Amino acid sequence: MKTEPRTPEQAEWLQHYESALAESPAVMGFMVLDEQGGMLAEKSHDLPEGANLENAATWVQNAFHAVESYYPASNEIFLRYRDYNIALCRKHELIAVAVLDPSYELKTFTDLLSGERLKRLASRLRTGNAGGGAKKSETVFLKISDEGTPPPPAGEAPAATPVAAPVGIQPRKSPLLLILVALAVLLVAGVVAFFALGGTDDTPASAPAPQAAPVDYEAETNRLRLEATELGQLARDLDANAQNVAPQLYASGYSSAQAAQRAGSSGDFREAVSLWTDARDAYGQAALQAARLQLERAQIALAVTQPRNYAKATWTEVDRLIAEAETAEEAQNYRSAITLTRQAASTLEQMPAGLKGEIRSLARGAADANDTATAETFYRDLLRLEPQDAEATAFIYRYSYQPGETFANGVGMDLAFVPAGTFTMGSPADEANREPDEVMHEVTLTQPFFMATTEVTQAQWHEVMGRPLALADAEDGFVGPDLPVHSIGWEQARAFARKLSEREGRTYRLPTEAEWEYAARAGSSAPYATGASLSGDQAQVYDADQPAPVESPTAVASFAPNAWGLYDMHGNVWEWTADWFGPYSAGAATDPKGASEDSFSRIDLALKALRGGSWYDEADKARSANRWGSSPSAGANYIGFRVVMDVPVYAPVAE
Repeated sequence: MKTEPRTPEQAEWLQHYESALAESPAVMGFMVLDEQGGMLAEKSHDLPEGANLENAATWVQNAFHAVESYYPASNEIFLRYRDYNIALCRKHELIAVAVLDPSYELKTFTDLLSGERLKRLASRLRTGNAGGGAKKSETVFLKISDEGTPPPPAGEAPAATPVAAPVGIQPRKSPLLLILVALAVLLVAGVVAFFALGGTDDTPASAPAPQAAPVDYEAETNRLRLEATELGQLARDLDANAQNVAPQLYASGYSSAQAAQRAGSSGDFREAVSLWTDARDAYGQAALQAARLQLERAQIALAVTQPRNYAKATWTEVDRLIAEAETAEEAQNYRSAITLTRQAASTLEQMPAGLKGEIRSLARGAADANDTATAETFYRDLLRLEPQDAEATAFIYRYSYQPGETFANGVGMDLAFVPAGTFTMGSPADEANREPDEVMHEVTLTQPFFMATTEVTQAQWHEVMGRPLALADAEDGFVGPDLPVHSIGWEQARAFARKLSEREGRTYRLPTEAEWEYAARAGSSAPYATGASLSGDQAQVYDADQPAPVESPTAVASFAPNAWGLYDMHGNVWEWTADWFGPYSAGAATDPKGASEDSFSRIDLALKALRGGSWYDEADKARSANRWGSSPSAGANYIGFRVVMDVPVYAPVAE
């Protein structure tokens, strides 16, 4: 007589079993029982004539009880008997039993009932061997064979034969366990007798049905208590502490453990087993979440944009560990799941060292092939792993920035990229207000550089030097964080550049005259970035035509920048350059540095070159070609400076 499922979940799984098993050509016959032995569904298909499924139900139930004594919490049993494969699967308090056509692999059945977790193990049973790495609390594989002996009479169980323990599990030498294993063999043999040989309904009334082996709840309580306690400690110790990572799970585990202690103390071991199981599961899940957080952090620490593009063999190993961890978790083997997850994290944590060499090699290959975009992608990934890598930095600075493209350094100073190139320095003879020393000549700059988009501000000076500058003129209009620093000599400007270099780990300096004029022109040959003329509406210069001519500097970047994103190259404050003030070299020049100190008979009277004009001067002094010299020790409220940063030379060395 058939019984009905007790819960919606059982009904759902019963429907799944009936549909999947009835439609599978691998299944010769099946039945689905509840854990009390009640028959929920059955279909004979091609079973031997006379097979009695109802009488087999008790044997199936007892088989699980017996095997469970040796392999606790086993959910699957696979048998090889003569020419048949027999599979038993327990899930959601249902037991499905199927007799399988031997021409089909056992994994066909596990695909239907158990999913991906059992595929690898089940496929190895084609030969009937018990090998395949079955684990405690997962799947039990038994082999029963009486080849060479005649089949027993109908209704009689075949003689028991030894059962091989799954690979990796060594049976304990306990007399009780040996008895239980022998009992399991007898019970399973009974199942085989009913399914493979065709049992009948004529069992004598006096023959009592076999009884399930009693469960030692006190022993099970002690086992689960130790397991749950160990997982609880592991949850507390792992990584960021599971009490913070998974507080609700940890609290649930703690609550169940306390209740289990009380139940065990009162002698209610059946209740204690249930509560310790809850504690184990909660603690195990909490600890597993902490281990997964470690894995997630290891993945994030890789930093590269597409980490799976590199070290593919390592990723294969990581994926294997993660898959095995998920299998272990499904089998409630939390200790194994946690260990495997942490192994995956550790594998990723060790990855960056080898990854750097691989990425560097790929970047160089792309650079050699003139594939700048791909090389840049690789080098940027390398910088994510090694932020100070000189080779990657040099390549990106030199080849990936466009003219005027900016980046901010550690003190919030924006720097714009100035490419290498050739330009005409000086002014033509017909340029208005031209000075005689503005001799036109061709200049080639072979090295790109970055130039600060503004003059150094008073706030930036304070940040780098650690103290505000004691300005000679502290009147209103001359002091403010966004105003250019002023009233400093050439040596003070150089000291700022040295300090900034130490802080940033890059080379900062004053620009040469040639670099300054090249950057100011930004590709133009006109006197100003604005064209042929410049007014007080376009720059902070003295303009008598204005209703209120300026009388002080203004905040940097108050006017529009030039084509390369540089502000105040005309006006506001004069800017120190690195060069001594002297005549230009005759003819074309490459990377000129200006006059040398030996050019002057009295070095104390020598001048340093300034460029750009100021708020104090008319617009003609702010022309791109205009020059002015001042003593390095001089300082005035109309003199300031800006810095440039050298681009490292890209010169990879073969490893």
